[in-house]
Amino acid sequence: MEAGAGQSGRSGVSFLAQRLGILAWPFCLQSWPLTALLIVNVLLQLAIQYRLNYWSRDFFNAFGRRDAHTLRAEALIFLPLAGSSVLVAVLTVWTRMTIQRRWRAWMTRHLIDHWLANDLFRQLRFAAGEDQNPEYRIAEDVRVATDGPVTLAVGLLAAVLNAVIFIGIL
Repeated sequence: MEAGAGQSGRSGVSFLAQRLGILAWPFCLQSWPLTALLIVNVLLQLAIQYRLNYWSRDFFNAFGRRDAHTLRAEALIFLPLAGSSVLVAVLTVWTRMTIQRRWRAWMTRHLIDHWLANDLFRQLRFAAGEDQNPEYRIAEDVRVATDGPVTLAVGLLAAVLNAVIFIGIL
């Protein structure tokens, strides 16, 4: 990390972010349908939460008025709302994990091909320490490099959209 940061005069974090972006861009071009599905899932979950917020208001207003007919109608509305919320949440987790898994497989293949193409594996017999099994190190490093950014991006998108929508409600 420091060698790359020192060569370019940039901070280590920006250097790593740039390198991750370079490695991520080709994969993003391949996986845009999954990314679009993930964004749609986040938007659907937000819409369901928005509707549940208004359902809660209507339900408790009817409860306060002791309006049995409206309470029954609101109870029937809740079932599809809750079911769709669970369904979209499961679909969101599946899509996020599929993107992470495919990106991890793609990047692992890319790194191993690069490692084998440049005969870097021949230098291992001179190396001492825990790098004797580089395939495990590559797999773990790739997992850390791919899982975090996807989770962060989804969480950030959901948080920003939630803030915008619910500030508007208040």
